[in-house]
Amino acid sequence: MRRWVYKKIAKQHFVEWNDKPVLSVTTGFRSAVRRAGLTGKVTPQTLRHTAATWLMQAGVPMWQASGFLGMTQATLESVYGHHHPEHLREAAAAIGLQPRQSLAESLTARKHAPSDSSQSIEKIGGPAWTRTRNQTVMSADDNSSDVENPGEFGSFDRDF
Repeated sequence: MRRWVYKKIAKQHFVEWNDKPVLSVTTGFRSAVRRAGLTGKVTPQTLRHTAATWLMQAGVPMWQASGFLGMTQATLESVYGHHHPEHLREAAAAIGLQPRQSLAESLTARKHAPSDSSQSIEKIGGPAWTRTRNQTVMSADDNSSDVENPGEFGSFDRDF
């Protein structure tokens, strides 16, 4: 500051505009926003938020960014950490490590998987290829020999 006084750069106040002390940053900021043609609610916090987001997106280490922004590292990480390229990188890499599996292989494995039901679908109300139960299969009115011989029932040779 002594150098500023010697070179007559500094006057009486630390921040001056037209040889007058700046009493409010808000007035100057509003003027700058207006001159820039920015619309909407633009505040100094908008600039800080943008700076924090850009620092995280650029991959700047958290401790450097927090020092530059004047906030704690914990606050920076909790509010802006999801913008950092390292966020979820390990999770994404782990997904990429999974071996590829074709759809045909997974469907074949599912088709040949053992059933967790001890009773066949014919015994609980319908053939294996139906989507809904056929309640008449187990009724007393129906011919019970069809149920006992699923080969005949499965061939669809019945007269309706």
